[in-house]
Amino acid sequence: MGSSVLSNAQYTVLRVPVASPRINEIVAKFRDTRLAAIKSDPSSSFVTYEVEIQHPLSVWQARLFGGLACLVCVVNADLTLPPEDALLSGDWAGYVFIKERVTYEEYYEFPAMKQGIPEDPELETRWHIFDLFISPDHRGRSAGSMVVEGSLAAIRDALRLDGSGPKRARVRLIANSKKEWLLRWYRRFGFLDRGSATLVQGFKANGWNVSIPEDNDSTEELKAVWHNPIGRVMEIVIDVD
Repeated sequence: MGSSVLSNAQYTVLRVPVASPRINEIVAKFRDTRLAAIKSDPSSSFVTYEVEIQHPLSVWQARLFGGLACLVCVVNADLTLPPEDALLSGDWAGYVFIKERVTYEEYYEFPAMKQGIPEDPELETRWHIFDLFISPDHRGRSAGSMVVEGSLAAIRDALRLDGSGPKRARVRLIANSKKEWLLRWYRRFGFLDRGSATLVQGFKANGWNVSIPEDNDSTEELKAVWHNPIGRVMEIVIDVD
């Protein structure tokens, strides 16, 4: 995946570089942006501010670079700058994470997700999109569409660059099933409804095991939060020539 994934007159979707002398600054900006987003709009995320603020910088760095791609939608990005400088100097309208080339065993760990199963798993790769956030100031514009389309474009580019590898990708996301408008929005991009996921299952799919409390089922209240199938699993299969 290249650094610039998608761009229009106002927004540019950039991939966070995996190696940069300014990595610590990028991680800190991601952490601060994330915490501010959760604090100002708690309903935008399944995680809570009280839990997230306790994580050390190392956890945030692991989220950015733990076998993931992070795409950031930057407002009026200066593309004459190196990617890390453009990320740090511009305002972030939103971001999304892509878990790349998920193993078959991990992807199909939870049967309740009811994802499509190919006849030959070797003919496709599996990807997981998660933690998509758009700032309230940029909702209803093109930022959200840019982030989703940028994610799919980045996956297509990765397939093309993988010379002899599979040219088909199965892409999954988990959305809040209570937000029907959100489900309709994802369907516009070609995502199909599959099964369901609990918060524990969703966090594990994201690689957020550290955010799952050790005690998540000792009371009915905890079970209602962590083991209620509130997530709607959605999938799209994309091919490249």
